[in-house]
Amino acid sequence: MRSERTGSAGALRSLLEAAEIRPWSGDVWRCHGRRYAADDATGSLLVTGRFHPGRDRFSEDDIWPALYTGLALHVALGERLRHTTPATLSKLAHQTISQLHLELGAVLVLC
Repeated sequence: MRSERTGSAGALRSLLEAAEIRPWSGDVWRCHGRRYAADDATGSLLVTGRFHPGRDRFSEDDIWPALYTGLALHVALGERLRHTTPATLSKLAHQTISQLHLELGAVLVLC
């Protein structure tokens, strides 16, 4: 009998093995603090996010920078609002929305 965790890992492994890898270029949107440039991932090193480890929970050797972006303005804005609570609402005044043009050499196509 396989555990759910092993089954999930196996499904993920199969998905990654079947994924196409190709270059991609295009525009993305990012909501971020005004003190950071649009392409500055420094803030992500401080706090753990959904898909990356930060200094708040991991050692310096186990963290990496990340930029969270959306392919459309409304997606980036929705993600920002999703993580806004009544306690953090005032922080929106210190946020900005930037459009970045990316040219990536390798992207996993998972759908």
